[in-house]
Amino acid sequence: GFIQFVRNTKETEQVLDLMALLIQPIQRIPRYRLLLDSLISTTSETHEDYQDLKLAQGHVLKANIIINETARKHQDIIKITEIKRQLANAKEFEQTLVSDGREYIY
Repeated sequence: GFIQFVRNTKETEQVLDLMALLIQPIQRIPRYRLLLDSLISTTSETHEDYQDLKLAQGHVLKANIIINETARKHQDIIKITEIKRQLANAKEFEQTLVSDGREYIY
């Protein structure tokens, strides 16, 4: 049944793993920005779609900023957690080292 189908698919086709599938929507945002930049550069400012393209460009830019900031914060949490593990008396810092609002400064 299904298990055999998955095995056959893995053997015969290029199959992306879960992480590769999860990252795909994130990777699309920069592509949308490039597409919109290209469309805007080749669209006359008097064209009826020009303002909508500029609006979409702004939304994509904001989404890209949010994604980048979220990824940076995630990496900071990973770094802080690693530092916590390296501390000799990590038990003392368990509740205070990793908390909302804290950032890793490098």
